[in-house]
Amino acid sequence: MTLVRPQRLDPKKVELIHVRAIVTGESDTSPYFQVFEYSDESYEKIFVPAVDIIKEKLAMGLRINFHECLALFCNFVVSQLRTKNSVDHIERETRKILTPNEVMIGVPESLRNIVFHGRLNRACQFVITVKEPIRIARYELN
Repeated sequence: MTLVRPQRLDPKKVELIHVRAIVTGESDTSPYFQVFEYSDESYEKIFVPAVDIIKEKLAMGLRINFHECLALFCNFVVSQLRTKNSVDHIERETRKILTPNEVMIGVPESLRNIVFHGRLNRACQFVITVKEPIRIARYELN
């Protein structure tokens, strides 16, 4: 019997996706931070199928939660950067992904502002700010 050692990946050759999302919502709440960090391989095998499941939920008419929205936005930002779209284009198009009717109550208010800081493939660094990614009507309670 021979032992087979798992192959070690050369860290210099592994493509890495590192995105840090900073989310601010209502003025009386603390910011929320989430880090998405994947190798190119795990991104395709784990993250993309998870986003596909979220898209299936939307196609079935189900509403998605805060974390699912954030994953959807992160996937969109990464895919757009990979196709070399401009930051302005990404910020503008991100606002068209979801409507208030596709998310759970309170999610649009919780996602008032998202700042994506990240690095793709150890070279492309970016900062993308999306204000009001899910547009809602302004209202006041009397």
